Amino acid sequence: MEALAFFVLTPLPAGIIQFFLSRSRLPRWAKRGPAVLVMLAGMVCFLGAVDCLPLPNTYWLDDGSFLAFPDYFYGMLFSLPALFGLGAGALFSVAQWSE
Repeated sequence: MEALAFFVLTPLPAGIIQFFLSRSRLPRWAKRGPAVLVMLAGMVCFLGAVDCLPLPNTYWLDDGSFLAFPDYFYGMLFSLPALFGLGAGALFSVAQWSE
């Protein structure tokens, strides 16, 4: 189930959102907004993982396991497929044939 969430359920909604944002008549800064937000969230989670930011060690996602990681590790990991989905959605919106 985790592999399905990592490889399908995270990039797919991000790609759909970016596809429709890229096809809209919004300004360029608004079209880049989701990618910037995901990058900022991933950077904050990464800085928490390397102990540069004092993030709280909550274990809601990994409660009760043998080797538990704090929740910001999962935030850092899931930002990568979300960025991939945003990039794929932008690529598909540009590559779509216009009639």
